[in-house]
Amino acid sequence: VIYTLGLRDQGQHARSRLVLLTLRLIAITALLTALLHPSWITTLRQVQRPVVAVVLDDSASMNQPIDYTRKDSPTRFDQARASLQQIQSLLAPTHELKLFNIEGKSLNSGVATTKASVAQTPLTHTLLDLQRDLTGQPVTGVVLLSDGAETDQAADSTVFERMKLPVHAVRVV
Repeated sequence: VIYTLGLRDQGQHARSRLVLLTLRLIAITALLTALLHPSWITTLRQVQRPVVAVVLDDSASMNQPIDYTRKDSPTRFDQARASLQQIQSLLAPTHELKLFNIEGKSLNSGVATTKASVAQTPLTHTLLDLQRDLTGQPVTGVVLLSDGAETDQAADSTVFERMKLPVHAVRVV
């Protein structure tokens, strides 16, 4: 191999033959490297906590008192907020909680209202919208805090058949 690469005596100085040999070896190394398609692979491991979406019903029906016989009875919304605090204390250490109102708007900055104020309860559309919006995230389920009063006239009773996420309903009555 060395003989064919140029170290045989061709009437050139030894130093120029050595330079030519070095250049040829560099060219052969570059060619072999290009043919082998080397690549640098970096693996980045990012640990994601599972996501739980919590839907808090803040519709007008949640302003009803739990016990009609008592004047100081808390409302359904108050009970839903208390349930939400329990859920947060239990799941926050191990899960990422994403909080939404009944219209599907994010409430992750906290429950802004102290009173339910949304006119209608579009449960079915909200659940389908959440499923679409949370696609690609490691969602383990949806917790629905509601009295279950659906006011959407176009409500589809087969919404749960189309849901790919488990829905855990916590009835607030």
